[in-house]
Amino acid sequence: MKIRLLFTLAFLSIGAQLLAQLGTGSIAFVGFNADGDDDFAFVIFDSIPPSTNIIFCDSEWDGQQLGNDEGDFTWNSGANGISPGTIVSVLSVSQTINPSIGNITVNNAGGFSSGSEA
Repeated sequence: MKIRLLFTLAFLSIGAQLLAQLGTGSIAFVGFNADGDDDFAFVIFDSIPPSTNIIFCDSEWDGQQLGNDEGDFTWNSGANGISPGTIVSVLSVSQTINPSIGNITVNNAGGFSSGSEA
């Protein structure tokens, strides 16, 4: 009986991790640099499961919706989960983009402007 109970609890725990979803407040920006190489950083507030994608886009808000005039970056957390409190730095956005954790796929995105970003 104990073995069955432990197996069931382990299965439920794995299932909960696989179904976990990030929501509002799961991350927050803690750094932004539009001078030089263009960098940004964010802190993790909720555990992020392995292979999670987060899309970043710097399109402007027109009062009703985000524009579609800019490309985006898809950040993938990588093979390991990420614990709350971790800060992820994304360096050299305008050059060779380099995240401190995980990897980035660029989708027609460029760097940040120091004078005309929203």
